[in-house]
Amino acid sequence: MKKIYCLLKILDERGHAESFARGCIKLGSLKSYMEYEDSHGGMRGDQFEGLSQWLHPDRSEIEIAGHKLNPDDIVGPVALQDSRALEQHALCLYAITNGDWDQIPEDQVERFKASLAIHRSNFGLGRYCVVIMNSPEFIARIETALREKCFRIARGLVEYFDEQELHGSLDADKVGFYKRSVYEIQSEFRFLVDSDVSADSPFWLDVGDLSDVTMIMTPEEFNENLEVNFHAQQGHAADAPSSRG
Repeated sequence: MKKIYCLLKILDERGHAESFARGCIKLGSLKSYMEYEDSHGGMRGDQFEGLSQWLHPDRSEIEIAGHKLNPDDIVGPVALQDSRALEQHALCLYAITNGDWDQIPEDQVERFKASLAIHRSNFGLGRYCVVIMNSPEFIARIETALREKCFRIARGLVEYFDEQELHGSLDADKVGFYKRSVYEIQSEFRFLVDSDVSADSPFWLDVGDLSDVTMIMTPEEFNENLEVNFHAQQGHAADAPSSRG
């Protein structure tokens, strides 16, 4: 099971980062991310948000109005998306996790540290990042603010799948938390919210001042200041990484 060390929100402008740290948080709908056209890199949009099924034509029988389609005439996998999921609003964050590392030998600390750095492909998402130093407290505040509005919420790490290997229906309880493996570099943790706001509009959430659990820097500064310390008594288990402000 992956351990989350900290969460980050990567944003375009410093003003947006400062607004986030003040607790003014913008959630976009999965529909808006599905329709988003990337122009500056960063892979912010995903045309396959809200996936419920991923079907390969050569392993399926697809029929429309009684007419069976020839698999050779279908280009690529068939993606079925959940219309209800696309109406949900999402708060998308970058998660610093232990990945596949359960134990970290001291002679592998540099490799482990490198695995924690924000992947350069994500720099296109924005020039600033809000580092959430106390993730459990942040999550609790978000959940409290949402539950006060009586909204149904779900949260967790996004699961990435191999689009060549996966075939069939996805877990209905996790719809909205699946993305293709090409997005794995985003290491995403997200909240999904059933709100009363139209999917054509963003949903703004005020959670109160977050400056006590956040700091603002650039993604490059985060990587440059990333530190990993080891428990002296064990020598094989890493402390939570930190980034000097």
